[in-house]
Amino acid sequence: MEKALLVFLDSEDPFLPINYQIEELKNLAEASLISVVDIIIQKKSKPTPNFLIGRGKVEEIKNNISEQEIEIVIFNDELSPAQIKNLERELDVKIIDRSVLILDIFAKRAQTKEAMLEIELAQLRYFLPRLVGLTNSLSRQGGTSGSFSAKGPGEKKLELDRRRIYNQINRLEKELAKVHNEKKASAKRRNKSSTPIVGLVGYTNAGKSATMNNLIKRSSSPKTEVLEKDMLFATLGTNTRRIKMSGFKEFILIDTVGFVSKLPHHLVNSFKSTLESINDCDLLIHVVDSSNPFYEKQIEVTNTVLDELKTVNVPTLYAFSKSDVSNKEFFMPDLENTILFSNKTLANFESLEKMIVSLLSEGYIETDLYIPHSEGKIISFIESNTIILAKIITENSIYYRIRVTEIDFNRYLKNFRELI
Repeated sequence: MEKALLVFLDSEDPFLPINYQIEELKNLAEASLISVVDIIIQKKSKPTPNFLIGRGKVEEIKNNISEQEIEIVIFNDELSPAQIKNLERELDVKIIDRSVLILDIFAKRAQTKEAMLEIELAQLRYFLPRLVGLTNSLSRQGGTSGSFSAKGPGEKKLELDRRRIYNQINRLEKELAKVHNEKKASAKRRNKSSTPIVGLVGYTNAGKSATMNNLIKRSSSPKTEVLEKDMLFATLGTNTRRIKMSGFKEFILIDTVGFVSKLPHHLVNSFKSTLESINDCDLLIHVVDSSNPFYEKQIEVTNTVLDELKTVNVPTLYAFSKSDVSNKEFFMPDLENTILFSNKTLANFESLEKMIVSLLSEGYIETDLYIPHSEGKIISFIESNTIILAKIITENSIYYRIRVTEIDFNRYLKNFRELI
């Protein structure tokens, strides 16, 4: 593992206290298999144009590098091309910032073709204006698909001119457009069946995948669980499963990539098409880690990204996880549709399921129908796409009392109510 020194510019940002920023960057470094051996903080209201930090702190870092055999220096704030060039010249080690670190984690975790394309595109967009002066810092990005795979961009710096990178960006954008069009076609097919879609969103490591796995385990649908690990960005891309709950027809559950503060702009743009599946949801479950003292900030970060994605008018259930380890003084915030539960002990999990069913049922109506035996397609539709509350088979027809979406009722069933 590389030995790293973390550098923070403490401008007394009221949004995220410095101790929170330190803990989060340490976790990001560990997720990228980097060992943090020292931390340097400079209190400064504004960054300096040459180094971000002051010249005195640069000298202090230089001494620490020598004494502790530091191999990499990681800045919590995004560095300009000139700042990277100046710092590399002064310190003679790898210099990366938070954005590169997050890109590195995503590059290591990506498994689907779509995620790999999106990450490579984000890398190219990030490094394009930073080509001049970048040397060792780029070598952390080796190991991804495409242009950043074989030797690592640090070794190929002289070969990468702007025209070639623009060509690569264009190629990736075309490949991604093709993948996204295929996904949109698939989404349209799902919408035709009127199957509700529920999206899991939230800060990284809040417990989304654990929540999804518990819903899968308790579902009567086929059980294929998703990756669940106590680490940042364990899930990339979108996992989709069908869930069948008592008292409700089947719905589609999707688990998206977790968010984090200061998420690189290029990464958000590249993943925007993946995340836009959230806009198709009938319900969002915003999973929040109730044991984290800064959970309110994490909610704010997640909602900021959701606003960027223009997720408007989608009902949201705030599900506060980890009640088994949360502070006893934790108070539920004043938000609509909230619940405190535990994925580990399953405390209040049944109540969470009931809230999901209740919120999904808001667009449903209850009705009585008499369907002649000759209407095989309608009977098949009712059996597959409605919640059947009662069913009586007679000689000439089948009586149903069902719960169905108003859209489906008007589209397929309204004429049969007249037969009562």
